[in-house]
Amino acid sequence: MHDCDVVVVGAGLAGLTAARELTAAGLDVRVLEARDRVGGRTLSQSVGDHPEDVVELGGQWVGPTQHEVLGLAQELGIETYPQHATGKNLFETDRGKLKRYRGTIPLLGPLVMVDYGRADLRLKRLIKRVSAETPWEAEDAERLDEQTFATWIRRAARTKTAREALATACRAVFSVEPADISLLHVLFYAASAGGWDDLLETEGGAQQDRLAGGTQQLSTRIADELSERVELSAPVRAIRSDPEGVVEVRFGRGG
Repeated sequence: MHDCDVVVVGAGLAGLTAARELTAAGLDVRVLEARDRVGGRTLSQSVGDHPEDVVELGGQWVGPTQHEVLGLAQELGIETYPQHATGKNLFETDRGKLKRYRGTIPLLGPLVMVDYGRADLRLKRLIKRVSAETPWEAEDAERLDEQTFATWIRRAARTKTAREALATACRAVFSVEPADISLLHVLFYAASAGGWDDLLETEGGAQQDRLAGGTQQLSTRIADELSERVELSAPVRAIRSDPEGVVEVRFGRGG
């Protein structure tokens, strides 16, 4: 039994930064994490003898429009270095052919490029209608949220290759299939980044830099600061509340 002011469920970046700020404000905070590690969707795996020899098994890049995470990295003493971007990119068409290209978008033939360009323009117009702070207040927000990105792609692009190019962009940015994410979330996410191109670009975009030693350091260093306030292998089983607020959080494998 432990009495505290705040219980944070999950030791990912959001949970740990929240716990860090609440602790700095003088509150007694406890973080409960079901896994045996911190970091959530960031996981840096060592592949060498040097601390910076890591491969990322989760989120790995930071870009110039991501002010909060860059500020946090600087505060924690984590340096950045540019992502290698020399040479050509590869894109596999729906017919299994590999296209080599430079830049963000591959050259896929005149008709496909016109089709992709129209869809790209429609998407960017929609992004401008959505606020990064209050996306739910956008015009037709409910309609945008009730359709998947896959549904929108089918309507916006006519050629199979253009549709696949948009789907590939979705997989690269969100790590999900277009059918698994709402159109409103795509628009909100792009608006938060500064635009659709900012999500796709390397130099000047969201894939511009990496953190020396891996992104999981953001979480491990905050967890070190919080020390015993973070408890691992502690899955939350139940949360009991009354009109005054939360009165009990039950956790643990035997809970």
